[in-house]
Amino acid sequence: LGQYFVYSNNSYTKGQFVYPEPIKLTEDLDTMVLIAYDCLLNRTEKRVEVSLTEPGLKILNALVYPNPVKTNTFFTFTLSKASFVRINIYTIGGRLVKTLPEKFCQPGYNQIEWDGRDETGVLPANGVYLYRINANFLESQGQSKFGEASSVTDKLLILR
Repeated sequence: LGQYFVYSNNSYTKGQFVYPEPIKLTEDLDTMVLIAYDCLLNRTEKRVEVSLTEPGLKILNALVYPNPVKTNTFFTFTLSKASFVRINIYTIGGRLVKTLPEKFCQPGYNQIEWDGRDETGVLPANGVYLYRINANFLESQGQSKFGEASSVTDKLLILR
């Protein structure tokens, strides 16, 4: 499997293993034995337990950076499937402050920028706000369409 390993730039100890097809697990909990050599032929072996996750759309590792927000900020998150994502920002009382335009995001790490302004273009007052990341996946099979949705709600602080 050595042809699937690519070293990171300017490193002889770090890199990335990219296998072109999904690895098929036979049990709910499997053990993989990984044996790796660096370019100096140093060998290491690691046993890794791998469990199957439930299929479906999931939003993971959602956070706002930087937080507290001064002006521009980024909503970062990881998706389990490619989806259309919309982010809403609310006051702590539930009033909608801003809806960011819907964006198509790939599976894995994503980030969406917010300029820190409300729907009217004004910078909101200092304080605690809520944000909600909504992801929608739409799959077509023949004439039928099946949809999945997932969302995450958390807090952010505006402090100028």
